[in-house]
Amino acid sequence: MIHKTKAFRISILALFIAFIIIQNFVPLLGYIPVGPLSLTTIQITVIIAAVVFGPVDGGIVGAVWGILSCIKAFTAPSSPVEPLIFTNPLIAIIPRIIVGIIAGYLFIVLNKLKLKKRLPCFSRD
Repeated sequence: MIHKTKAFRISILALFIAFIIIQNFVPLLGYIPVGPLSLTTIQITVIIAAVVFGPVDGGIVGAVWGILSCIKAFTAPSSPVEPLIFTNPLIAIIPRIIVGIIAGYLFIVLNKLKLKKRLPCFSRD
């Protein structure tokens, strides 16, 4: 049995961050080009990290995604407008942090609601 220690949590968090780095820089893994735009699937990884580890770690993974999208806007923009928009940290980083935080808290709230509305079990009386 694996004991969930702080080292275990940090190593799995590092794996999520490594997966986001791979998704960000390998074409067609994280960003799917559609005309002048790029659709992203990286938010799925951030949401999974927030559900598994909570809103704080989801925000950390979201911050890494935001920083990498800022770097990508400078180095390899997918459209001529991308460097003008995504080099601003308020647009590139803050919303991605919020994705992780909201996903984590939403999972906690929905999980508590599910536990409160549990159907009564049939007993063998």
